[in-house]
Amino acid sequence: MKLSLVSGFAALSLAVPAIALAPTSGLAVGEAVTPFHPTHVAGPDAGTQKCPPCTYGNRPAVQVWVTGDSLENVGKFHKAMSEGVETHGKQEFKAFIVVVGDQFKSDAKWTKWAESVKGGKVGVTWIASDSPALKQYKINTDASVKNTVLFYKNKSVTFNMVNVNPEKDLHSMNKAVTTTLP
Repeated sequence: MKLSLVSGFAALSLAVPAIALAPTSGLAVGEAVTPFHPTHVAGPDAGTQKCPPCTYGNRPAVQVWVTGDSLENVGKFHKAMSEGVETHGKQEFKAFIVVVGDQFKSDAKWTKWAESVKGGKVGVTWIASDSPALKQYKINTDASVKNTVLFYKNKSVTFNMVNVNPEKDLHSMNKAVTTTLP
């Protein structure tokens, strides 16, 4: 019996590394969002470097950190978030897209898209790839992470989602919004 138990643990220890763990990224539920100053290229704060948590205080909000996602998906996030802000306007729900990198400076497609959503209610921002905010918010910049979605209220994270598909995961995102609202 001892031999089979030892053999079983040995087999299990060999199998565990083969199990692929989902990537983790972002602040954990209950952790506090902190000040950072992205460059706003569209939305209510366009042309500024206002800090979202500082500017909007304890209001319920979502930040989608884009570290490797496509412009197509960013557009889908923007559409879904715009609808959420519109639907939950009375609760002062806020939404921000934080693009990591210089796409808005170096890629005409991104710049053109930002111009097309400039007057919207979703803050579209960017930060440099070496911004201290990445460490503050525990954003994983590994190629396996395309986006990190953080919902929060009273500056405390209520939901953390990684590699969200803005169409397939819309139900989960709506549930997170509902839970985040006052």
